[in-house]
Amino acid sequence: MHSEYRVWWIPNPPRKPFYWPCLTIIEAKHTVDLLSQYDLYLGDDVIVANACGVEHYEDGEWEELDREDWDTDGA
Repeated sequence: MHSEYRVWWIPNPPRKPFYWPCLTIIEAKHTVDLLSQYDLYLGDDVIVANACGVEHYEDGEWEELDREDWDTDGA
């Protein structure tokens, strides 16, 4: 089964991103929240900054979602 969504995450940019497959947009949001909490746990000595996003697989290509489409309260 192919994942419909994926989270991309870059700890300490400009490193390369890693990708985490997700079946739903809710799972993708929870993954972003979890990775955010983990970076906070590691602290400023290890993680100085990060960048992230969510992509949706459609018509054979990964398409970046606007942040307001996935970063919502209550999901």
